[in-house]
Amino acid sequence: MSHDGAATAKQPRSSKEEKAILRGLIWFFNSHKLNIALINRIEFRDSKVFTMIVESMTVSSQRKLLISSKFTKDIEEVRVEFAKDLQSDDSSAMPSIDDETTQKLSAASAKTHLSERSCVSVLSASHILKENTSDIFFASALILHSVMLNQIPLSKRRFPSVEFDNDFEEEITSFLSLFADVAEVILNSPTWSKFVETNEITRDSHDLVDGRLLRIVIQAMCDESLDPFPQSIQDEWLVLCNLTKELSSQELSLDKSIDLSSVKVTLCEDSDSSSDDLTVLPFTNAVFNKHLECIHVKTDSSLPAQFGTMKLYREKSHWHNHKKPLITKAPVAQKVSKWRNPLRTNQFYMSEMTSYAASLTGAKGKALEPETIVVGPKQLVKVAEEKPSKTSKAEKPAPKPKKEAPTDNKKPASNAKKGTKKGGGLSAADQIRAANLEKKGDTETDKAFLAWSMIMKDLDLTSNDENRYLRAKQYLNNLDNARTKILEGEINTFILQCLLSWWAGYCKQNKKINGYHVVALTWTTVRSICTTNAPITKEITQHVEKICKLVGISDAFSSPKVLGADRKLSFAFKYPPPTLSLKIDISQSEFQLEHCGPYMDRMLDAKPDPRVSSFIHDDWQRDVLDQLDANKSVFVVAPTSAGKTFISFYAMEQILRADNDGVLVYVAPTKALVNQIAAEVQGRFSKRFPQAGKGVWAIHTRDYRVNNSTGCQILVTIPHILQIMLLSPTNAKSWAPRVKRIIFDEIHSIGQYEDGVVWEQLLLLTPCPIIALSATVGNPEQFTDWLGETQKANGSELKMIKHSTRYSDLRKFMYEPPKKFDFEGFGDSFGLGLGLDGLQGFEAFHPVSSLVDPSRGMPEDLALEPRDCLSL
Repeated sequence: MSHDGAATAKQPRSSKEEKAILRGLIWFFNSHKLNIALINRIEFRDSKVFTMIVESMTVSSQRKLLISSKFTKDIEEVRVEFAKDLQSDDSSAMPSIDDETTQKLSAASAKTHLSERSCVSVLSASHILKENTSDIFFASALILHSVMLNQIPLSKRRFPSVEFDNDFEEEITSFLSLFADVAEVILNSPTWSKFVETNEITRDSHDLVDGRLLRIVIQAMCDESLDPFPQSIQDEWLVLCNLTKELSSQELSLDKSIDLSSVKVTLCEDSDSSSDDLTVLPFTNAVFNKHLECIHVKTDSSLPAQFGTMKLYREKSHWHNHKKPLITKAPVAQKVSKWRNPLRTNQFYMSEMTSYAASLTGAKGKALEPETIVVGPKQLVKVAEEKPSKTSKAEKPAPKPKKEAPTDNKKPASNAKKGTKKGGGLSAADQIRAANLEKKGDTETDKAFLAWSMIMKDLDLTSNDENRYLRAKQYLNNLDNARTKILEGEINTFILQCLLSWWAGYCKQNKKINGYHVVALTWTTVRSICTTNAPITKEITQHVEKICKLVGISDAFSSPKVLGADRKLSFAFKYPPPTLSLKIDISQSEFQLEHCGPYMDRMLDAKPDPRVSSFIHDDWQRDVLDQLDANKSVFVVAPTSAGKTFISFYAMEQILRADNDGVLVYVAPTKALVNQIAAEVQGRFSKRFPQAGKGVWAIHTRDYRVNNSTGCQILVTIPHILQIMLLSPTNAKSWAPRVKRIIFDEIHSIGQYEDGVVWEQLLLLTPCPIIALSATVGNPEQFTDWLGETQKANGSELKMIKHSTRYSDLRKFMYEPPKKFDFEGFGDSFGLGLGLDGLQGFEAFHPVSSLVDPSRGMPEDLALEPRDCLSL
């Protein structure tokens, strides 16, 4: 932070030298890539601090400033004047640091761990006392001030300003100027830098002098009002006094050594501070007492209530809009026509939301399938934990499937008697049911393969391998769960054929380095086949193993988890000519780190949980589910894409299964996020209600509404609307008590200047447990303490769950637009690739290259991709 030299109310005019020096300081820091906050532009509004930031300059802007600005001329004039002043000073009078001095400082520092500030103060005061013994009063005040700086943190130094008469002010200014000159010489000395590094002395010379604290010390010495100091201050004071005596042969003292009887002292209080003991009148009300019982302020009951002069307040208009009457004689009839019909408008919104929901995908990349919710406890299905599969040798034949496996084509004997060995101990009815299920399964399998054969005929007409890959991948992602289990191995094998042909094209052109992204897709497809729970045939396993050997990625292959029945592929697998070399030119480890990082497994202590069957979640996510099951409030801090959103859908499902009246409110800061969440709810949940007028979800913003906001169970809205609904008298008994949980997404929006107050009020008004989600809260522990107190006052317990590992890597790029650019229309959209790789003007840079300031240390959010680690 710095002052920019601008005039103030106390100092209407500032000298030309002051402006040039201060603005030159700002320019110096900007040219070293440091931003400056202007301390004289600070404004305190509510609980926030606002000021102007001068951002660091680029090289081009620095050149423009040096060429065109008058500022450089002012700097040059001040530099010339300062050079004359320095030449006029007696350089021989400046201190010199010899070995004897450093030895004494080292001995004293070893006893009490002196900081750089204390050492510089002692050296400077000793040098001044050698030249002029009459400054012993100010030197003593300076050393005592330095000792107190070590004990008083910056947050506790809001002292009043102390002013003296003009003559004494000149003496103080003269002493401080001399002290500044001596201290500058000491700090710029190479001997001093070596001494500080050798003895590992704490560097705090940036806080060398606190003007207000120094003046308060001088005032106390003038008035002889120094109170007894704590033992820690006394011990350090004695050490510094003895050290000063050794270096200057002068003894410091807190007694008056000069006549100060004529000195006039003025205490200047801040204009905005007030010492009045303000109180409020007592207030009590049966409705508000419950919400205000946690507030404890001083009240003044000395003023008697004068009910005779007061008027009874009657609420005749709406509290949010004074022009709207609270009670009307009759509802105003709206004109309804064919083209202006509220139902028609709502149908348009629903149509758009349904299309939006159809475009969304779930955690596995597949289209969302609505789950029909029935009131009552969810039927939990025990999910077995997956054990790591062992890689089998290539020459070992695959084991034969067991007879009782559901994927066998062999049917159980229909004439087996009950209880016989041949019948497997099944009754006749069970055997009939099993036979019917198997027939039905065979029928579904035939239908799935028939549909896939029609798709393959269409794909065979496409000559471009990239398009064939994208279309086959899209078809696989759009399948339902039943058909995915049947066709996953078959379609992934077809995808491997497309990728192998695509890779062969790069090999023919001797451009393997440009096609490694295709090999990375091959690698992740192989891993998908080997780790899927769908049955994989022996023929597919042989093709996958052969491809891995041809390309040189044998580390990707392992035995499939589930072996299916022997069924031939529905297409003839085509390999490139054997004369063409398809092996990658780098080692497998280097290839995986350089190109396969985005496709690697990112699970952290992932285990299956019967409560959520759509995907396997990590340990911190299971902890969140436990807190929601216990009906507690949760504050989740996790990076973007770490999996915070699924928490919301689990809470929504809880509300929908509990009953038909409970309400969950999802608060989003932007309308775009409101639409996205509503579309996700539309794509995930459906429910039938016994009574009319109720629905699963609704949107309520200031611009539009979709469905009935008070008749739904999941309301997606913005903070201002929720505030209105909670404070509305008409909702006090009908809607507000039905709210069972509120989700605050992007809770860090509470720090905004305009809307932050609304977020804060909502957190204080919540009548139920909450879920607070954020990825960018800078001080989560302090925020949790405040949020926990607010929830405790509302009868809920809050727990913070913090997860710092990103699920998706952040790849950093620097964009430099071309100087000459001819627009030739929009190019084809990219269906493959990662982010901005290979695009003109975008250059990837290593995160470590951003570490330019060692004093700031290592950033907490510094993360490296696998390829970043490889380059190191």
